[in-house]
Amino acid sequence: MKLTGHTAKNFFINPSTNANSILLHGPSGSHVLYKRKVLQKAISNRNSLKGLQTVTIDAAELRIEPSKLIDEVKSSDLFFNGERIIFLENATDTIFKGLSSCLDQMSEGDPQIIITAGNLNTKSKLRQYIESSKNSYSIAIYNDGLNIDEIKNLLLEKKITVTNDDVIQTLLAYVKYSDPLIFIQYLEKLSLYCLNSKVTSSDVEIIFSSVEETEVKNLVQCIISGNKLGFIREISVLESRGKNLSSITYNIANYFRLLHRIESHSPNSEEAFKYIWPPLFGAAKTKAITDSKKWGVYRLERALKILTSIDYKIRTSSKAPVIPIIEQRLLEICSLISIRDLHS
Repeated sequence: MKLTGHTAKNFFINPSTNANSILLHGPSGSHVLYKRKVLQKAISNRNSLKGLQTVTIDAAELRIEPSKLIDEVKSSDLFFNGERIIFLENATDTIFKGLSSCLDQMSEGDPQIIITAGNLNTKSKLRQYIESSKNSYSIAIYNDGLNIDEIKNLLLEKKITVTNDDVIQTLLAYVKYSDPLIFIQYLEKLSLYCLNSKVTSSDVEIIFSSVEETEVKNLVQCIISGNKLGFIREISVLESRGKNLSSITYNIANYFRLLHRIESHSPNSEEAFKYIWPPLFGAAKTKAITDSKKWGVYRLERALKILTSIDYKIRTSSKAPVIPIIEQRLLEICSLISIRDLHS
C-alpha cells in the first residue's frame, strides 16, 4: 500500500502495528535514514514498558545468503517478550525474490521489517510488490527538508526554548536544503550554547555558521567598511592557517553578488530575498540591506568586475604569484568605498 501526504505524515506519528513491512525510499540517503529514525522512535514509544529489540541486515548479505532474512524473522528470544524490528538497508530489486519470499511466509506476531532504499522508480519490482500488498506500506521520502511540526518537536526534545516565530522561520530556512542528521547535530550544539535561556535568531546564526565562515565574514566586513589595516590583519590570519584564498575570493564575490541583487531591486529590496539562498533573517538581513545601500550599484559592479578579473588570472596563470594578486586587487576593492561619485 502506498502512503502519501497527511496519511504518510500521520503514519510516522502513529505507525501501524499490522504492517509486515514498511518501505522508505528516496534519492537522499540521509533523509531516508532520518525518517527511519523517526519511525523507530514512534515504535519505541508505544513499547516503552516492554522494550524494543532491533536487528540490522544489509541487502548485500541477502544476495549471498537469501534465507538470512526469513531465518531472522522466525528466530525468537526466550528472554525477551517485547517488540522486534528488522532493519533491511540498501535494498534494491536484486533482492526482490528473497524479500518477497520472506514476506509471503510471515505470520501474525513476526517482527516488522523496515526497508530503506534509494530512489525506486514506478517500474521497480520491489516497490510494486510492497505497494500492491495490503499488509505492507511504501512511503517516498523527498529532499524537502523538515516541516515546521518536526522542527518544533525537535526543539521540545532538545529542550530549546525560542523567543518568537522568527527563530522557527530561521531554522526552517536552514533546514530546507540541509542534511537533516547534520541539522539535528547543530540543534544539539544550540541547546548547549543557550542552556537554560531562550534562543534568538542571532544565536541560530552563530551556531549554524562554521568557524571558516566567521573568518571570511570578518574579512568581508573589513572590505565593506574600507578598513585596509583590518583587511591586512584578517588575510594574514587566514594565510597563517593555510586557508585557500582563491576559495575565499569566491565567497567574497558571492556576498557582493548578494548585495548587487538587493540593490538592483531597490527600493523594493524585499523582493530580492525571495530568490536568495541561503536565506537571510534578522540582523544579517538588515546588515546586507545597509551594505547594499552604502555601496550602491556602481561600486558593487566595479567590485564584481575586479573579482571576476581575479578569478580569471587565478585560472589562467598557473605560474603567477596568486596570493599577491588576490591581496592587491582586494585592497583595490577596499578603496572603492572612499571614492565619491563613482559612476563608471
